[in-house]
Amino acid sequence: MRDNISPVVKELSKKFGFSYKRALIFLGIIKIKCLLPYDGKERDTCKAIRWAYGLHTQCKNPRLEDNRYCYKCALNYEKKTLVGDIEERKKVGFLDYVDRKGRKTIPWCNYIQNKKLNKERCLEYAVSVGFNILKEHLEVSGRGRGRPKKKRKIIRTKQITDFLKEQEYIEVNNLGKTVNGEAYKLYDFGAVKIN
Repeated sequence: MRDNISPVVKELSKKFGFSYKRALIFLGIIKIKCLLPYDGKERDTCKAIRWAYGLHTQCKNPRLEDNRYCYKCALNYEKKTLVGDIEERKKVGFLDYVDRKGRKTIPWCNYIQNKKLNKERCLEYAVSVGFNILKEHLEVSGRGRGRPKKKRKIIRTKQITDFLKEQEYIEVNNLGKTVNGEAYKLYDFGAVKIN
């Protein structure tokens, strides 16, 4: 069926300016692939933890005979670059795990948002596979990047003008007003302390 419909969808996407890939996903021709988070269950595969776009999931490769890990994870274990082990992951909460490199687990909704995936489609995929998404993974965590913004003290214009009427003030190079040694920059919405 894909061979018959996909050329038509491609021509329509060119003519009407929509995404060809998204249209195929919408029609159900392409299955959406998204990673599923750790759910607390230990699988019978490799026992290593893998970093997967912020989700710390169990490795899906088959284990070597008489070993806990697959070939690749066993090499990482020998080099001491293994991200983590499933036993370490089970001891802490779902979003409290920090791997050996110092990276913290993010919620599943953050992963969906970062990869620009459709949340409803990902949930449908999880249900079709028989995977149960925990409520901790359904809330977006707002972690910012960089230095926190500096909080500024804002004083409303009416308060500063009433205060300036009572006190004597000095002009400071068109930056604002100085009152008792503290400089304020005046705006339409109020005054901001410069210091």
